[in-house]
Amino acid sequence: MKKDTVLLATLAIVAGILFVVAGLLWMADVWGPLKENEQPCALQLPLKWFGCVIGRQRDLAGGLIGAAGTIIAGIIAWRAAIKTIDATRAKESAAFEVANQRIGTIAKCFNQVWRVVDRSLQGDGDPKSGAMLIFQLLPSDELLNDWAEQLQTLAREFDAKRKIDLEYLAEAVRSVRSCIPEDRKPQVVDERWLNRLRNTLNSFKHRCEKFNPIDRYFEGRKSSPLDLREDWEHIAGLVNIFEEKGRLGPKNIFEEKGRLGPKDK
Repeated sequence: MKKDTVLLATLAIVAGILFVVAGLLWMADVWGPLKENEQPCALQLPLKWFGCVIGRQRDLAGGLIGAAGTIIAGIIAWRAAIKTIDATRAKESAAFEVANQRIGTIAKCFNQVWRVVDRSLQGDGDPKSGAMLIFQLLPSDELLNDWAEQLQTLAREFDAKRKIDLEYLAEAVRSVRSCIPEDRKPQVVDERWLNRLRNTLNSFKHRCEKFNPIDRYFEGRKSSPLDLREDWEHIAGLVNIFEEKGRLGPKNIFEEKGRLGPKDK
């Protein structure tokens, strides 16, 4: 609700309450019982008239003024609550936009990794070639940890439900980080490792959908005409090659040998 609208509505309600109080006092003064030789209060300056009526109708005036004061106090409290709610919504809306952008960036990277994982698990896929591509797609350990910290910090700006979703997203990013060996060598890669990584990515995707069901983070996105890509995006084209063939590199090396490495002598 806009500030001007709330203020006008508040003033209109207060004016209406005062008008009703004045009307009731006037009716009580005009049509109520009067003492002998007593006349209703003459219509004159508002303060003088109010003073006259209140003097005559003390009990009624006290009750009406007390009730009006309670209602007006409630209106003031309501207006303060509206302002607080609007400020909270504005703050959460800004935080949601920032979180949405950050999640979108992470999801685009993880989506490329997921495609490589799925292709590596197919019968003719080469897991070690896929692992080398995954290690290049994923950013440094420091940046992965930074992504998790950013999500954890943003979680404090939301209500309980979205806070939990963001905290789980941060934990999912850390889980992806924990799947990656420190030296990033493909020797440790096997089907069990690939399945573990895929399950972790699936958990991240599930929490993305919980946080914002409207935005489908893991669907295709159009590239910007400006080269504002992350580091992993510069080699994202290799994902299409690996997804199609299950290997990387020129035909005479990779398609014939079925692995990465120098050509046999």
